[in-house]
Amino acid sequence: MTETKTSYRQKWEHWQRNVIAIVRGELSDLFAKVTLEDFDWEAWRVLYDKGYTPAVAVNEAFSKTR
Repeated sequence: MTETKTSYRQKWEHWQRNVIAIVRGELSDLFAKVTLEDFDWEAWRVLYDKGYTPAVAVNEAFSKTR
């Protein structure tokens, strides 16, 4: 059970880092220096739990369309 919790936590942390990288890259004119602490991760967790990739979550959160 501990391994599963650790794995889930690691996946969540990896997802968070990817979100930050995407925001820094795609929205650098607004968020170039954004850090982990700048996000309301409780709100983002909903997108993660729905199975959104980091890119889709960023698009959803910032209402971006491709």
